[in-house]
Amino acid sequence: MSRVQIVFTALMFIVLSISKTSSDIYTSSKKIEDMVILEEALLNQLHSDVSNLGDENLMSYFTEFYSNRLRKAKEQQTAANLQDYLKHPNGVYHSIKQFAAEYKGIRSLLNSSPSVSKHLNGIATEDDLAGARRSFLRLQTVYGFEPSEMVKGEYLGYSGPGLSVLDAFQVGQTAFAEGEINASISWLNATYDLKRSQSPGSSEYPSEGQILALLGRAYLRLNEDNRALELYKKAYISDPTNGDVFELNKELVTKPRAAPKEKNLSEQNFARLCALQNKPTAGPFDGRHVCFYRPAVSAPYYRFKQEVLSISPYVALFYDVLSDKEGQDIVDIARGKLNRGTVERSGSSIHNEGRTSDLSFIFDKESELVKQLGKRVGAITGLDTSQDPSGFPYVGEPFQVVNYGMGGHYGVHLDPFDEVARKNNAKVMADSGNRLATFLIYLSDVEKGGSTAFVNADIVVQPVKNMALFWYSFTPAGDLDEKTFHAGCPVVVGHKWVTNKWIWTYGNTFTRRCGLRKTSTQIDIDKYMIHGWA
Repeated sequence: MSRVQIVFTALMFIVLSISKTSSDIYTSSKKIEDMVILEEALLNQLHSDVSNLGDENLMSYFTEFYSNRLRKAKEQQTAANLQDYLKHPNGVYHSIKQFAAEYKGIRSLLNSSPSVSKHLNGIATEDDLAGARRSFLRLQTVYGFEPSEMVKGEYLGYSGPGLSVLDAFQVGQTAFAEGEINASISWLNATYDLKRSQSPGSSEYPSEGQILALLGRAYLRLNEDNRALELYKKAYISDPTNGDVFELNKELVTKPRAAPKEKNLSEQNFARLCALQNKPTAGPFDGRHVCFYRPAVSAPYYRFKQEVLSISPYVALFYDVLSDKEGQDIVDIARGKLNRGTVERSGSSIHNEGRTSDLSFIFDKESELVKQLGKRVGAITGLDTSQDPSGFPYVGEPFQVVNYGMGGHYGVHLDPFDEVARKNNAKVMADSGNRLATFLIYLSDVEKGGSTAFVNADIVVQPVKNMALFWYSFTPAGDLDEKTFHAGCPVVVGHKWVTNKWIWTYGNTFTRRCGLRKTSTQIDIDKYMIHGWA
């Protein structure tokens, strides 16, 4: 491993390290697609490996499983609407649910044979199903979707498969368990309406009594005791032996209450901006919010279409920064090594619902295309993006490639490392400074959702394939710009791929001009940078 890779690996462990053991499926649309589309190849590999184990009992069980799943795999792979199905949140949920349920038994039997069971790492588990239910709650919370519409498969004008009574009930259970009481009530009401629409006397789980009992338990937590009591009476008549009915009876005495949950300003702005999808300018009109052809610094005969969205913070769009083929080549390089991204909590990198996506990093030496794209970013921005001639200190990071899954998002954050991370990794970061700027390229369009929102600057940008979003995380005076707090809105319908390069202060201390006055903005000094300080 080269010196620069050692340094980079240490930095990534601070906040964006990649778990090499993670097999989360719901956090990556690519993994979900592969699970469905490549199942036939997986089954054939399993058949060969199980045969070699020489266990007749296991082989007997597996043969029947293999035959049933192979038939379903062929049917799914030839379905005319498969791609649309796997873009829709309900379609994704049904796929995850089916694979988690049907592979549960064979997964258990193969646990004693790691060399064979490893092939199941690409198959969804019950944990993925739980994550998918939380994704429904995230879509509801951020976009204000009504569960009554979600169970029908209706999302912002996009129609897809519906959800069953059990599906809706289990989402309501998840919301209840996680203290999202209002969300739980809305899902349980939708569940009850769906249940009532079925044939009278339907014995399908859950019963009306169980739905009403859990609904009553939710209302109790909102101090609505009388409503809870009425629901208990109805639930008891319907299903007197149900566990939730029994729990509601006890809770009518103990009266558990839920702690109130209020969104902070950032969360409120995040939801508002995500719902807007796209808002090209922030604040009052400024004549410097302009569209123009920007010459590349090191190759002035190149012209890039630039749109300045905001002066402070400095946020700009660059259109057509790469071709469709280049974008697809980057996805192809990254797709084989995706692992779930992590977030920093109390000095440790962990999996967290604040970030539901998979990612990988591509070093310049891995791909001439990626190396040249890094130089292109430098030519556009006028910054030093070199990965490293000497190996240390740090200048420009490898490209990070990110793929989002069901309801995939990234919560509000800043790109630069905070003081805790810097202190914990002082030796690594001492001479490198911090992340000065971000150059984010959208590698795909997204039908609905997936925008990038700057919650303190009132800016939201919808993904456009081959477009780049560029911003400085520090002001020209060198201060951290807290207006660059940003987040990735949840994907509603479609697939989201992005790649980004973080550019560091080291190597750019003098490359990025500080301005002639204390009040100089980035757009004031851009002309000097573009023309080489002239």
